[in-house]
Parts: sequence; C-alpha cells; structure tokens
Amino acid sequence: MADYKRRKRRSRLFDQLTYRAFGEVLGQVPDYAYIGGPNATYRKDNGDGTFCGEFLVPVVKK
Repeated sequence: MADYKRRKRRSRLFDQLTYRAFGEVLGQVPDYAYIGGPNATYRKDNGDGTFCGEFLVPVVKK
C-alpha cells in the first residue's frame, strides 16, 4: 500500500510540473514559443516522503 501511495504522489508531482510549465511559466515569457516535444521530466524520491523534479520544455526565441 505504501508503494501505491508513493506512485500516486509521484504522479501528482508530474501533473503539477506540467501545469506550471505550460500554464504559468510559458505564459510569462512572451519572447519564446513552445516548439513541441519531446519534453523531458525528472522526478526523484528524496527518501523522506518528499519528491523533487524538473520539467524541461523545448522553446525557441520568437
């Protein structure tokens, strides 16, 4: 059961990173445009019940 909860938290982290990358960050950089995938994600279990992650999105200067 603990493994299921850990996977669910990881999935939630991925959803949050995706929302922030597309819903917040890209909207704040009007000089750049998203060029499509592939996107890259990195998620790490810190071992203490917390996670960290990155979401890399390819963009070009307009």
